[in-house]
Amino acid sequence: MPDQKVKIELSTSSIFKIVAVILLLWFLYLIKGILIILFVALIFVSAIDPLVSWLRRHRIPAWVSVLTIYLTLIVLISLVIILFVPLVSNQIQKFSSNFPAYWQKIDTSLSNINTILVSMD
Repeated sequence: MPDQKVKIELSTSSIFKIVAVILLLWFLYLIKGILIILFVALIFVSAIDPLVSWLRRHRIPAWVSVLTIYLTLIVLISLVIILFVPLVSNQIQKFSSNFPAYWQKIDTSLSNINTILVSMD
């Protein structure tokens, strides 16, 4: 098989474009935290836009609509936290206090299974 030389030529503009793309990707990596925040904000805006539009049609200013929606969401999330955290905490506490008994049952069951498997051989 004869040796064939492959010659690749890059123009100066192609090199500049490659460097620009690398720099752009590096810059986007540096500001990824800001981009995530902007993305989440865009999702929030998209989610509340129909309700704000409906309230504006009923002659409620946009800033009042947005403020009302955010305050309502904060109150609802707070209520969920206030109502469910004590329940979950209580369940975790009960589970941790009963864990040794659960572990003993699991250990006994596994020992029984092991005994059965050994006796089958």
